[in-house]
Amino acid sequence: MVSAQAVLKEAGSWVGVAMGTAGHRSLVDAYNRVRPLPVGYRLAYSDDWCDMFVTVVADRVGAAGLIGRECGVQRHLQIFKQKGIWLGRVHPRPGDIVIFDWAGSNAGWADHIGYVERFDGKWIYTIEGNSNGRVARNRFAWNDWRIAGYARPKYDKPGSIKPGLNQSSKPEDTIKNLDRLAKEVIQGKWGNGQERVDRLTRAGFDAKAVQARVNGMVGSKINSESRQYSRIDKL
Repeated sequence: MVSAQAVLKEAGSWVGVAMGTAGHRSLVDAYNRVRPLPVGYRLAYSDDWCDMFVTVVADRVGAAGLIGRECGVQRHLQIFKQKGIWLGRVHPRPGDIVIFDWAGSNAGWADHIGYVERFDGKWIYTIEGNSNGRVARNRFAWNDWRIAGYARPKYDKPGSIKPGLNQSSKPEDTIKNLDRLAKEVIQGKWGNGQERVDRLTRAGFDAKAVQARVNGMVGSKINSESRQYSRIDKL
């Protein structure tokens, strides 16, 4: 599970990337690398890519299971409904996914998709792929006639950082979270080297704190084994 903030941080890191650039091609390649491909379709660099962007952002922070994978907005809408996260036209929250219908919200066809970065009670501020050919931030009235509605993925804590690492009121929660993550790192679940650092950071974790805990665990294990061998030598 991941936080809404981690998703939005990842989405925001791509703002400004334009269609046809190396950044755009890397997004398409990342989408195509995950198998099986939705409906068996390999995305081309020339295809519409707003939903591909939403999908790849989720892939990169481990949220694909929360929203599903698609490159077609209408199909993705059906996935949201199947997952029980489609809310329709409600006041959104940061991390929600907004779907647009350019013919009007009652026309019945989903045309465009993006992430809600924030909501001030009247306006939503979005991050969208393929907005005039690039990843861009935009603003709309939350109930704009072109908005079909919103999906709300079941994040750990919508709009918040993982507790116990970047913010926490209980020291014991910090220790528990660090221990859990450190064990996952040791098991290889977060990759190695810079990849590990990047994945932990995108998920909202303090990579240095996690590494320090890993070092502590590994050091304790080595010391324990050394003491065990020492006792055996004395027998």
